[in-house]
Amino acid sequence: MDSTLRPDHAATDQRGPTDQRGPTDQRGPTDQRGPTDQRGRRYLQGTVGTASPAKLRLMLIERAAEIAGGLAVSWSRGASTEASQASLRLLEILTELLDGITAQGDLDLNRRVADLYVFLIQHLLAAESAADAATAGEIETVLRIEAETWRAVCARQAGMAPGTAVGNPSSGGFNLQA
Repeated sequence: MDSTLRPDHAATDQRGPTDQRGPTDQRGPTDQRGPTDQRGRRYLQGTVGTASPAKLRLMLIERAAEIAGGLAVSWSRGASTEASQASLRLLEILTELLDGITAQGDLDLNRRVADLYVFLIQHLLAAESAADAATAGEIETVLRIEAETWRAVCARQAGMAPGTAVGNPSSGGFNLQA
């Protein structure tokens, strides 16, 4: 979930809705991000802009695992609004991961990976109706295992000569289209 505050969620104090930083700040009242958040955003944008397809996929999987863990906590606390937002975001990321699998390279491997994401999506949808925290925890576990696999792929890719892609379709490997 995006950590920035939207204008309709602006902080208030005794003066009413206003920018809490005072008149010396050049940003308007709708920009509630602090300097730390802005540095984090720039770092993330730089990381995403220079990451390999495998690293981008890893980043998505790691984020999905974080969201699944948060979803389990939200469901166990009965925080339905928070859980609904997390569930939708998790579904979006799982769908993006599924969409990133192409029909190139090792078709059997691609099919098995696609089946994993279809299973996770179905598992999430089934858990949604009962707000099942245990199922969200299972999804998190599977995603953390998947992240370990992709960390290994990224490490292997980083150790190879420039221009050599892990899972190059011509070698029959997994296509890293993200």
